[in-house]
Amino acid sequence: MTTILDIADVARLTGLSARALRFYEARGLVTPLRTASALDRLHQVVALKRAGLSLARIKQLFDRRTIDLA
Repeated sequence: MTTILDIADVARLTGLSARALRFYEARGLVTPLRTASALDRLHQVVALKRAGLSLARIKQLFDRRTIDLA
C-alpha cells in the first residue's frame, strides 16, 4: 500500500515551505500526490536547484529522462 504524505509532512521532511511545494507542483516538477517516489523526485529538484539550475532547466531534464543523482 502506498502511503500518501500530507503537505505538512513533506515540508517537514524536505525543509521546504508548503508554498514552495505548491509552486513546484504548479510548475509540473512534482505531482500533488505525495508518495515516497514523489518525495525522492522532490529531493532531486532541491539538489539540482541548489546546484544552480533554474526550475525551467530542471523541468526540461525531467521531461527528457529519469534523473539519477546517485
